[in-house]
Amino acid sequence: ANEEDDDRRAVYELRRSTGDSMIMEAIHCWDDEEVPYEPKDFVTVSWHFVESCGKLLMVRRQLQIPEYTIKFTRKVEVFEANVSAGGWVAVTSGLDGQALFISKRFCKSIAAHGEVQGDVIYFIDTGDMFNMRSQTMSPPTRDIDQRSSTWIFSSELVV
Repeated sequence: ANEEDDDRRAVYELRRSTGDSMIMEAIHCWDDEEVPYEPKDFVTVSWHFVESCGKLLMVRRQLQIPEYTIKFTRKVEVFEANVSAGGWVAVTSGLDGQALFISKRFCKSIAAHGEVQGDVIYFIDTGDMFNMRSQTMSPPTRDIDQRSSTWIFSSELVV
């Protein structure tokens, strides 16, 4: 899609700032027009930023919100900031054994342990889990109340 199409399809863009010109999250939305003569799904693309092992990562997620069913993740891409090149480089080989936890207002990277799988991205709003190595999405393993769910991490690793 070209820039004009993106502008035409955009319903709104939302940016949350930390007050120091740093974007924590950005969302771009449009109506899904892939299947004519069917109810149009709402699609959002969100960008989430997280530090992992000293690297700045950007998780780009495409979320489909059907009119009559539960929303789900359509696509996930991860990029690493490359300061010397002045851009973002796609990450496809994994997360160095780390797990990323993504929510609307908070993102965190932790080392895999126990039930926390390495090279997996966990999304709190849908319960989806994206495996970076296999590039596959796993459905939620439990019901999620997206309005009141939050991540809770202990201050130290409990073994």
